[in-house]
Amino acid sequence: LKPWLAKCVAGAIYKLQPCAMSPRALSAKASAPMSALDVAAEKANRSGSRNTKVAKPLDQLVSKAIADNLRGWSAMEIDGNRDPAGYTCRKRIAQRKALNLENPKKHPCGKTFYNKLKHVFRSDQSPQKLIKPSEGEATIQDGLLKSMIQYKKSGARAPMLSFLSTCTSINQTELCGILQFALECKASTSYDQMRAAKTIIQFMVDRSLMASFPKEMGHCKPWLDETLCYMYTKAKQAKLKPSQFVGINRPAVMMLLPETAVDKLLANVGDWAECESELVEACSSCELGRMIFGFAIEQVLGSIFAGECQRSLDTLMGLPKIKESDVSNARKALVATLSARAGMSNLPDKREVDIDYRGVEFTIKVSSMVEEINCRIAARLKSAAVACGDLSPLLCEAELVNGSHKKKSGQIDEALIRPWQAVRESVNKAMESSGMSDGPSVVAYLLKRDHSLRSTGDTFGIEARFFQGMVGEAGQNVLEGKVASCMPTKGKHISEAQSLAKLRSLQGTELYKFTGSASQGVVMSVCSLVQALLEGRRPSWPTNASPFLVDIRSRMAYFARATGESGATLCGEEVVKHQWATIKQNKSPALKDLELPIKFAWLLAAGEQEEVEQYRATAMEPRRRRWTLLSTSKSGSKRSSSTTTGNGNGKKSKTTAELDAAMQMFKGLTT
Repeated sequence: LKPWLAKCVAGAIYKLQPCAMSPRALSAKASAPMSALDVAAEKANRSGSRNTKVAKPLDQLVSKAIADNLRGWSAMEIDGNRDPAGYTCRKRIAQRKALNLENPKKHPCGKTFYNKLKHVFRSDQSPQKLIKPSEGEATIQDGLLKSMIQYKKSGARAPMLSFLSTCTSINQTELCGILQFALECKASTSYDQMRAAKTIIQFMVDRSLMASFPKEMGHCKPWLDETLCYMYTKAKQAKLKPSQFVGINRPAVMMLLPETAVDKLLANVGDWAECESELVEACSSCELGRMIFGFAIEQVLGSIFAGECQRSLDTLMGLPKIKESDVSNARKALVATLSARAGMSNLPDKREVDIDYRGVEFTIKVSSMVEEINCRIAARLKSAAVACGDLSPLLCEAELVNGSHKKKSGQIDEALIRPWQAVRESVNKAMESSGMSDGPSVVAYLLKRDHSLRSTGDTFGIEARFFQGMVGEAGQNVLEGKVASCMPTKGKHISEAQSLAKLRSLQGTELYKFTGSASQGVVMSVCSLVQALLEGRRPSWPTNASPFLVDIRSRMAYFARATGESGATLCGEEVVKHQWATIKQNKSPALKDLELPIKFAWLLAAGEQEEVEQYRATAMEPRRRRWTLLSTSKSGSKRSSSTTTGNGNGKKSKTTAELDAAMQMFKGLTT
């Protein structure tokens, strides 16, 4: 019981602490004599409460100081440049922080300290050091000088902004001071600073400073680029389109971007391949250009990259024997060709690319140009090796794709295939022992072991993403293509029964079983549509159908076929409209004649569909009456039989009561 007793005593002691005691108990405690143990405990509590906050490591304090006060500084300025004593900026901050922890008042880490650091360690190529007045003294306007004095004294920007709003002309010396003021405004820091930056940019535009002082304004372009990029980010968050941002801030944007190139790009939105040189010019000019047009140049350069790889691989696959040296030479030639192409540096290293493996296209992530080249080469060689039997298929890969490679076995050197074969055999054995066969389980297993499998084969991500795609969009595209092949076309006649049989057969394939439930649901939806036609009913089309179901709808129209008066075969919408026109001339058509317009009513106009429904109701009326009379006569005969052969007490038998209840459902509710 000792642990329990210890908890109880600890709880009692805690409740007797001053924070949990009433005023009366506190006064009684204060008047009571204290033992030596109580005195020692209270002294320890007081000494421990002085420094309850855990001190942060010095390195962490230095990193935070750099992030807060020297934002945007390069690694060279922080850890490369040295002062006359041989210390770097980081070392000076660490020394000051250590002294500040001992005596904050004597060694403060404030604005004055960091301004001295900026003066000493800032790079000679920074805008702050490049922007300087020319030789010779120049007069400074009183309003500008007073505003600058007030800014340096208290940090107030309002006087400077007021001066810029009313100023009409400035000289080079005054411009240097204004630009130094602008460089200290960080739009991303606060809303007030962003508003100040906008005022400064508007002053630059109104006074045409880019044309009047090109040298000084050229040094200020990095700040202008950073500010406009932040403004563009905020505009995107406000759902503003790129063209709208350029239109609103056109004068400021054109100080950074080439105006002719931007105008052509805005006039040819979507047709980016025709504007490759303009895209390269705009994206190479500044970061703002890459933010606005980066997605477009990625599409254009990515397409050029893939085309160059395709041509090189076609040449490689034309060799009678592909060796490791051939692959290495092809890789080197591709890297040299693509690196020499203008603007290719604007293509991001980390991006998603489309890879084709055995006729299935899927997306894979790459982190460099060389990795993309390696993936494209490996995908092409593996596809050929598996198709001709030199490389074992992975799991149920053979059932998921169609077609075979025309190249004969042995074209690819065994030294290239050997590492791929070892990884595949290992995965096949592991999957067979675990008993996994459905797509989601296989993909989960491959993704879980993706890192370890890539360590044995750096391009194994191709196979993992292939199976992942077969469960997702890529597999659905393949399955939709097979479903479409089960449908009739204008030149291919197939009946509803034959089409449904092919769809049922497709549901028994490995491809159908491997793909996810979403893809399987698409096949089942098409089966239900064909089943409705086979049973003589009009299919129930979904609202806002997908592009695939829209295509299926157009294909299913060719189930309607008939022979015209001239002997020619009519099909699709043509035959339905022809037969409907013939039926309208007959005032009392038979139900058999209405079968085609009823099944394919969606091919007619909305008004004609209502007429078809009216004709159907009219044709069904005689049958409905006969069925009503027949059901009534049968019900009457059973009632009489039940009366004569009842149970003797005047009550209906259980069978008769059930029959009456069922018939009531067909007659409707009665009062």
